[in-house]
Amino acid sequence: MLEAGIDKEHFSFHGTEERHVELFPDVKAFLKSVKEIGASNSNSHHYSQSISLFKEMIETYNDNFLTEDQRIPATYHSLYLYVTREL
Repeated sequence: MLEAGIDKEHFSFHGTEERHVELFPDVKAFLKSVKEIGASNSNSHHYSQSISLFKEMIETYNDNFLTEDQRIPATYHSLYLYVTREL
């Protein structure tokens, strides 16, 4: 944990969390938005995904996550953490 290496007598820890839900018209629009912000697979090796895997993923998302208004939700949790030093 972050606090483990810091003298707690002289520092205060503060933080908040926000939850954001963005709705997309379909899975392809979601994947495009992820690609546009530069997010990618975290594995260090390169590989290509098969078209059948993407089709299966789209079907799974549509079957399990589609909202009542036929959109795909993506949930993001933003954490804002800061440490202040007591003077």
